[in-house]
Amino acid sequence: MQVDTTYDGAARPIASETKVKGVHRWTTTTKYQGDRVIQTAPEGGQATATLTNALGQTTETREYAAPDATGSYNHTRYTYTPGGQQKTVTAHDTSAWSYNYDLFGRQTSATDPDKGTTSTRYTSLDQVDWTQDAENNKLLYQYDPLGRKTDLWQTDKAVAANKLAHWDYDQVAKGQQDTATRYAVGTDGTMQAYVEKITKFDGLYNATISELTLPDNDALVKAGVGPKLTFDASYNAANQLSGFSDPAVAGLALEGITNKYDDLGNLQTVNGTTGYVLGAGYSELGDNTILTVGTDSTSSAKKAYLRSAYETGTGAA
Repeated sequence: MQVDTTYDGAARPIASETKVKGVHRWTTTTKYQGDRVIQTAPEGGQATATLTNALGQTTETREYAAPDATGSYNHTRYTYTPGGQQKTVTAHDTSAWSYNYDLFGRQTSATDPDKGTTSTRYTSLDQVDWTQDAENNKLLYQYDPLGRKTDLWQTDKAVAANKLAHWDYDQVAKGQQDTATRYAVGTDGTMQAYVEKITKFDGLYNATISELTLPDNDALVKAGVGPKLTFDASYNAANQLSGFSDPAVAGLALEGITNKYDDLGNLQTVNGTTGYVLGAGYSELGDNTILTVGTDSTSSAKKAYLRSAYETGTGAA
């Protein structure tokens, strides 16, 4: 596919002709009319108009029902603060989003038609100190000396039971997060800790061994699942996931999954206890054209074939 562009005397694009193998497909035009830029669309598309103010800020966008900028349109309007930040966004149906900022240009509140108003406050180091939603649910954050998030609370940091999460770094590899702990109230009313810990990274800092530790009175543990579950993963020389294993849980045996790729890095097969993806084909541009799925690659086994075709030049399905 090629696009031939024509420019006016001010070096602005005014026409773009799209060709596939040298054959004309469509032409779109761009017109400049003072405070607005109008662009036509190919057949089936929607023309657009963009209006700007003297500072070059977009004040309104219009989407027309047809490829030409005629007739009715839907609009979205924008306003800005004196500092240039987005102040309001108003949709065609009058739904509005609005934002407020402090003297440092940091967003302190955002009002959304669906979520209501969310407030944000910051530390002296420009880190988010807390956020509060329209229902007054408050989340508070803590950071280490390097600015990495270490703790998350709800409502108040002074109450230990309000802690929701904790993160640790540098224990396995410098600069890497290795542990994430989530706290939740169990069925017995006590606070439970769910700990996901990476115990090994490879040379590219991919997590290759990780553990999930469940509290003793978790429902899964009470049902017979081990309190510590181990997950493995491996990567090939191209840093693609080549295999992973899931632990035995709830009557399901431990399963190792193996991914195989061709020389171009396209996924070819996925196999575990049974087959999953038995084969795949790709176009010269890397688009998947056929996918064979099933549990058994033998000729007599049942399989499903998913075929995809793409338009030459545009790549449209």
